[in-house]
Amino acid sequence: MHKPRNTPVAIISPCYNAAAFIPHTWETLLHQSRQDFIWVVTDDASTDNSVALLQEIAQNDDRLMLLQNEQNKGAAVSRNRCIETALAQGCTYLAFLDIDDYWKPAKLETSIRFLEEKNAHFSFHSYQKGKNGSGSIIHAPEIVTYESIVRTNSVPTSTVVIRAEIVGDTRMRNELRWNQDYVFWMDLLRKGYKACGFDEALTIYNVGHKSLSSNKLNKALRQWRILRDYTEFGLFSRLRFFFVYMFFGTFKYLK
Repeated sequence: MHKPRNTPVAIISPCYNAAAFIPHTWETLLHQSRQDFIWVVTDDASTDNSVALLQEIAQNDDRLMLLQNEQNKGAAVSRNRCIETALAQGCTYLAFLDIDDYWKPAKLETSIRFLEEKNAHFSFHSYQKGKNGSGSIIHAPEIVTYESIVRTNSVPTSTVVIRAEIVGDTRMRNELRWNQDYVFWMDLLRKGYKACGFDEALTIYNVGHKSLSSNKLNKALRQWRILRDYTEFGLFSRLRFFFVYMFFGTFKYLK
């Protein structure tokens, strides 16, 4: 067990075979204008040299806290281990970062300042597609509620910062190999919180590396399963939400 540090910000990252991205991602964290963070990474039994790279970073900078799964258990289990560690460390804010995405230097400072200025509990922002930030910008809405996120997920993981106090006993659903972050947002917003968005593209979303999640048929099937298994709405409402998802989702992913 790591001794509590009471560092304000915990960056939450699952890792699986991400050796190609770790050095650049760490470099973008070192360039953050706000440096009072720990980077909590759970490696999910990677078969490349991800662990060696992370261990090397940790030897030189103790802000990286590396956890390891003995067997591959999926992103939900890995993120939950990170969340548990961050809470045990007494962190005030949880910032979520997929290890193949990148942050611009003002990401943490701007997100936390926005939370404080809005007296909000949950923030997210716009993002830019493409490894080098050369793709289109997807603009964040100002407010996302439980009902609106059920219709379509407009809260990308690597843009989110939440206050640790709202988590309570809510965790990502370990049984979900996909969309566990989406259902986690739903579970938090179901409590009555609102997600507040701002229109600054501070995250570079690496679309190419996420090709497994980009098949539109698979995404639609997963969306229906989420509506069926993780919401309390009746069949008519689920069908209505699903058709709204299909309509708006088509346009979102064509951008």
